[in-house]
Amino acid sequence: MSILLVRAKRSPDIWILPKGHIEPGESAAEAALRESHEEAGITGDLLGPVGMPLEFDNGREHVRVQYFLIRAVSESPHTDGRLKQWFRFDDALVAVRFPETRRLLSEALTDIQR
Repeated sequence: MSILLVRAKRSPDIWILPKGHIEPGESAAEAALRESHEEAGITGDLLGPVGMPLEFDNGREHVRVQYFLIRAVSESPHTDGRLKQWFRFDDALVAVRFPETRRLLSEALTDIQR
């Protein structure tokens, strides 16, 4: 199993999960699919939400993010300028900086193994 991470735009030394803002008229799930395509060039099947939404301050505003598990179906080299990389699960746990992201990855693994 592989986990796709992208570099954060504001801190390109940090690996993160793709995420973004919900556009008007768009559901959170639709935004997850769109953002994964825009940031990482991935088209995939939405399998469902992972964990509870995370809340944090990004330095500009308070943010609430619901992550979704997406099974990649196709991949394009095109991104929004970010570096992306596929990691083995254990390597992804090491690559991400934030404990909340590690917890989320562990929850996703449980969902995948069901």
